[in-house]
Amino acid sequence: FLMVQWLKVSELAFGRDVNLEEMVRLGTLFLPQLAALTVPISVLTGILLGFGGLSAGGELTALCAGGVPPRRLLPAPVALGLMAAMLSWVLGSLLAPYCASELARAFSDLARRQVVSSLIPGRFFEQIPGVVLYPARAGPTKDSFAGFLVHDCRDRRACRTVFSEQAQVSARDDRNALRLLLFEGEVHQRGPEGEYTQVGFARGQIDIDLDWLVSVKARFVAEGERLPSDELALRSRDPARSERERRVLAVAWHRRWAIPLAALLFSIWGTALAAGGKLQGWRRTLVAALLSVAGYYLLLRMGDALAHGGRLSPAAAAWLPDALLAVLVGMRLWRVERSRS
Repeated sequence: FLMVQWLKVSELAFGRDVNLEEMVRLGTLFLPQLAALTVPISVLTGILLGFGGLSAGGELTALCAGGVPPRRLLPAPVALGLMAAMLSWVLGSLLAPYCASELARAFSDLARRQVVSSLIPGRFFEQIPGVVLYPARAGPTKDSFAGFLVHDCRDRRACRTVFSEQAQVSARDDRNALRLLLFEGEVHQRGPEGEYTQVGFARGQIDIDLDWLVSVKARFVAEGERLPSDELALRSRDPARSERERRVLAVAWHRRWAIPLAALLFSIWGTALAAGGKLQGWRRTLVAALLSVAGYYLLLRMGDALAHGGRLSPAAAAWLPDALLAVLVGMRLWRVERSRS
């Protein structure tokens, strides 16, 4: 999971103007989201390995031969599952949104700074819609240039071209914008009626909006990941949003409750699998854990696709894996109890 996230954000995280401390901080902010997903997996794996060890040593076989029913084995795993569910909820509903918000802010800051560091003397910079920047030569100080050109055509009816002898470029701290301080230059503009204007200046400032560019570079943190649960629920019912946006947010809200419950269900499922006495050794135990987890998370992704496409309600999509897992748990316990009777 962490490697996939790093691959997604590699353009920002491994770009110019990013030091080791910032890279470590970005990796740390990913951890709560990772932990919230892996707690249920860890519970299942731990319980299966524990019962697998008992089975390999003959203790579980002795318990089964002594007529101990599977429900007598449940209290300790269920207690572990409840603690894991609470931990997963705290991580996924409280800590992960805060860290996701910090990630979004960090990505926005990196994106703004990297626009500045991407200005290379002698090369055109065309990543901002409607704007072309061209620094001719490096200036005497950091982020300063000699011979700077700005072609601003954000307003198609009044495109303008600015030439300046010196320029100082920086990212604004208060919003997603690029600040250009220009010295000794000229502005050339053609109006909507064809009139041509030429104005000289000694000093000027242009702020170029970077919202679109920052949103593209920082798109890896979804809105549903960084919102608190109460605000997430409100936005999922906002009539001003599109139907698909409301569905995406609603699925994210339900999932904050469904995944912690999975920790409890996996603890019972692990006990039910082990109680059958067929998981001899750690290899079969790990295979059972991997198959269970893979099936659960495939159902999660399938539910996302169906809900986002409008073919399944958000609540059903989020809770479907838990519901199927609960059915499997019940059927497994019933079969084991029946085989002992």
